[in-house]
Amino acid sequence: MEDRYARAGIGNVVLNDGFWKDTLTQYVTRTAGYVYDMFDYSRSFDNFDRVAAGERKVLGNTSEHAGEILIPSGDNRLIGSKDGEWSWGNEPWREGLIYEEYRAVSDIISVYSGDPELGDTAQELKARTEDYIDRIYAAALTTTGEDRNGRRIDGYFSTFALLTQTGVIDETEGGHIWTHDLYNYGCLVEAGVSWYRATGDMRLLFAATRFTEFIIDYMYGDDGYDVVPSHQIAEEALLDLYDLYKNDPELVRRMEETFDSAEGLDAADRYYRLEIRWEQYIDIVRDWIEKRGVYDGRYQSISYGDYAQDHATFDKQTTAAGHSVRANLWYSAIAAAGNYLDDREYISAANTIWNDIVGKQMYITGGTGSVHASESYGGDYYLPHDGYCETCASVGMAFFAGNMSELFGQAEYADVLETQLYNGILGCLGMDGCSFYYQNPLTSDAYQRPYWSGATPCCPPMYMKIFANLVSYIYMSNGDSVIVDQYISSTADLTLDIGPVEIIQYSNLPDGNRAALEVTANGAFTLRLRMPSWASSASVTVGGVAVSVSPDADGYLSIERVWNGKTQVEVTFGKEVIRVYQDEAAANRNQVALQYGPFIYCAETDDNLFEGEDLLESVVIIPETARVSVSYEPDLFALELNEGQIARGANVLRVQASVDGEERTLTM
Repeated sequence: MEDRYARAGIGNVVLNDGFWKDTLTQYVTRTAGYVYDMFDYSRSFDNFDRVAAGERKVLGNTSEHAGEILIPSGDNRLIGSKDGEWSWGNEPWREGLIYEEYRAVSDIISVYSGDPELGDTAQELKARTEDYIDRIYAAALTTTGEDRNGRRIDGYFSTFALLTQTGVIDETEGGHIWTHDLYNYGCLVEAGVSWYRATGDMRLLFAATRFTEFIIDYMYGDDGYDVVPSHQIAEEALLDLYDLYKNDPELVRRMEETFDSAEGLDAADRYYRLEIRWEQYIDIVRDWIEKRGVYDGRYQSISYGDYAQDHATFDKQTTAAGHSVRANLWYSAIAAAGNYLDDREYISAANTIWNDIVGKQMYITGGTGSVHASESYGGDYYLPHDGYCETCASVGMAFFAGNMSELFGQAEYADVLETQLYNGILGCLGMDGCSFYYQNPLTSDAYQRPYWSGATPCCPPMYMKIFANLVSYIYMSNGDSVIVDQYISSTADLTLDIGPVEIIQYSNLPDGNRAALEVTANGAFTLRLRMPSWASSASVTVGGVAVSVSPDADGYLSIERVWNGKTQVEVTFGKEVIRVYQDEAAANRNQVALQYGPFIYCAETDDNLFEGEDLLESVVIIPETARVSVSYEPDLFALELNEGQIARGANVLRVQASVDGEERTLTM
């Protein structure tokens, strides 16, 4: 395998003061706890308690509202206020969302426990999560039994299915595409691995491992089925679990010793004597990539169609299709597995799909999935301005970009990740820290962020996952070079062939155009600075001396030298207002977007009330010769905290334009 790059992340990188430290301060101290509050309010943990008490649909002993949670309804459906109407309803994937929040909180604990300002809050979140895990672990210990066919389902752990169905996986009455068994499983694996790494607590890992052992027997047993998840996430999660056990045999031993005949587990359980068959986990990962589009051996030979990327085998899927969240998570997994296994077919497939999305199916903001009815990709250049652009799809695309960066070490992937961070994802959350957009169209009319979506609150945990792990997307390294992919104030402690390398970065991006890096190292290596796609030029100094450097074929400014102790490196980018066109899409012909730095700008009616006109109903013309001014306003916004605020500035554009035939100054 070639010397590919690997991301530096949790344990090696911390944030320094700046735009993103302020942002994460809000997320850690306000948003993470708010998401937990809403899970509590919606009674989302009650089903774990029911399962722990032995309730099962197959036994006919379920209580009122078993398998249900409270959902905003009526006029409150798209607002989600606690003061509005809420009704009991089904959401089979709800426990998966809980597990995703656990993964985010686990990363918060790992990154911020030692932070002088955020450490106490991180520990409070840890204590709260431990209380929830007590309830989940109690439920996991009761997962011994049979389905309606008398088949052993020990280890199977999906509360919705156990409480409302009499079968599992494909045999559920509601169908696998609705029941989300393996989506919930994948989220549980993510949470179990991350929680263990953050705290050393193995209980969630135990539940995830038992479920995995059940899947081995379900898929490869005498009457097994060639299952593929109808909602992807489990593929990459299971790859991480495989890697964890493969590289830590002592953990395997401790897991087997600790949970062998675990107290509270039924002695009749198939996994009462725990034996972790981790070597087979990678076979399941491969099956879940390679057996999409292959129906022989499945229960009733069922196909999930292009909605779940099951219309063809992975190597024949050259166009992104179907539900965009499912799709992007699967594409991300193919890239991750291709890198891990050095599988050229996987790598080629990931590259083909990437080029299709970025070249033909991605909005200028990074949004993907333009079709409302199915939350799906719409085909080549189908990019209507009111297209869906679900937040979760942008998060999935960010994961995909991160994995492609590791594979190829090229700046284009970090450019797309930057677009997602600042445009596709960041605007989902309101400045209040507790309201979320589910979809992010280019144009909208009176569309407000709900406090908890009645459609489903899937976006808050996904949003938290990407930003809780933001430190993992700033730097990459291999044996003889370091890449700076994002200009985010941070400190990285890396290890190269020459030994330890420390980089302390202070950046005034996204509002400014400069980053200063203090590099401490002794020996020869190459420092590679990404040339952002929006930058018109770059100037670099090393030790206060200007150096001549141009972007290389991979899009980086490479500084190859022998480093001796501390060295100051500064990079300044040319930053201008850019007019962006995308005439291939019918909706964009004769249209222009304005970009300044990483941000795509938006004109809102509230900022441009010109005698009461609604911009959405107006004809707005920005001539090619229009004057555009930029002014930084330091107190334009405020990030709300539980106590106090953090001022947030922004660059404001003022553009000479025609609005319904009248000359106006458009504020963006």
